Amino acid sequence: MKNFKDKVAVITGAGSGIGRALAMELAASGAKLAISDINEAGLKETANNLNLGEDRLMTKILDVADRQAFYDFADDVVNRQQPEPRRRSPDDQDIGRGRPPGVLRFRR
Repeated sequence: MKNFKDKVAVITGAGSGIGRALAMELAASGAKLAISDINEAGLKETANNLNLGEDRLMTKILDVADRQAFYDFADDVVNRQQPEPRRRSPDDQDIGRGRPPGVLRFRR
């Protein structure tokens, strides 16, 4: 796998299967991880298997069908990686551009 040292990877469904395997591979490649799953026990097991410090691992119980919870998780990940929380501006609103109002666009 490519070198992902200090890159941030967000993985949903990390509590088992492909999501867990991807988390293990990315962690071995040096990535910082933000992992989530609806299954708390599976997510805890993945986190324990990863054996990463708090500076490299963020976990969240998340139902991806809950749109607002998903957006909140994305905001938490971005804010954790930046020294100051990112504030949404009117430019971040994609009204009339095929995206619902209030959807945050992530820029590099």
